[in-house]
Amino acid sequence: MRTIRTRLEGLWKVTALTGAALVLAACGGGGGATATDAPTATPTTETATAGDDATSAEGTDITVVASTSWVGAFAELAGATDVTVLAPADLQHPPDYDPRPSDLQALDDADLVVLGGFESFAEQMQEAVGSDAATVQVEALNTLPVINEQVMKIAAELGTEEIATQNLADFEDQVLEIQAELRAALAGGPATVASHTFMQPWPNFAGFEIVGTYGPAPMSPSELQEFVGLSPDAVIDNAHVPGGAALAEELGIPTVATRNFPGPGESLIDVFQYNADLMIDTFGGES
Repeated sequence: MRTIRTRLEGLWKVTALTGAALVLAACGGGGGATATDAPTATPTTETATAGDDATSAEGTDITVVASTSWVGAFAELAGATDVTVLAPADLQHPPDYDPRPSDLQALDDADLVVLGGFESFAEQMQEAVGSDAATVQVEALNTLPVINEQVMKIAAELGTEEIATQNLADFEDQVLEIQAELRAALAGGPATVASHTFMQPWPNFAGFEIVGTYGPAPMSPSELQEFVGLSPDAVIDNAHVPGGAALAEELGIPTVATRNFPGPGESLIDVFQYNADLMIDTFGGES
């Protein structure tokens, strides 16, 4: 199976030559687009990207299909400008989505397919991918090192490494700013937390000590008693698959239901801001 870079090499050359001819005809010059943080949308979203005209043209005609808004947001950071997300972003747990025939047709028409491998419909996606499409499976985890690595993995397929590098630099600046505000607001807040296993990046982001993790299966009575013995100050739950309410109720401690997937019209930075605001509102007063 050919990569996107190889398969579309001829198309990029034609695009670059056509663009040059138009510039000459107009007797003008072209400047690069400015990088912006665009939101994830369902089903299709466009993200402005940085770079010179030739680099921007590389991403223009590449059709990307992503399984969920989470991996779709990774693709946008990588420089993808035409992203179709299969699972609606307003679902509570997008990986449980049951694809429609039209979704599978979109996969057949895709140039690049991005998935996390944890989706219940991952096998259906892979079976429906067109013979000319490349597939990238990424690790979906909301930590800066993983996001950087996985975004560059997608960019290598798109040929948009320069754009991705700039997008990631801007993204990291915003994330670190959010983190600094969060930790300052939570001074004197909870010291220890129980965390849903899929949500560990968020208490780490806030600077909490995780005394134990639970999930994804519901907490058994014996597990509940073990956590009671650990005496956490708060619970960091999973909004997509909640499981910490019984522990919070048993101990009379606060809980926050953090999330990993961008909602309708959101980008990945919105997820960081949402979870930070939620923890500030719960543990540190008004944000």
